[in-house]
Amino acid sequence: STQTAPVAQAPYRLAPSEMKELSEQLQELSDKRELNKLTVKNRYPLPRIDDLFDRSKDPVSIRR
Repeated sequence: STQTAPVAQAPYRLAPSEMKELSEQLQELSDKRELNKLTVKNRYPLPRIDDLFDRSKDPVSIRR
């Protein structure tokens, strides 16, 4: 019986151009995460569509 040596490298690899693109995407996500920390959130809840219809006198007049 013949024995084979284990694979020295992982079978999944990225081409340098793919690795660069992935790194850029991860950096962009990281930058947005920092921006989200600084963004002021809504200070009031948005109205529900049911409540808007209830406030309307004639809900049929609302069109798309």
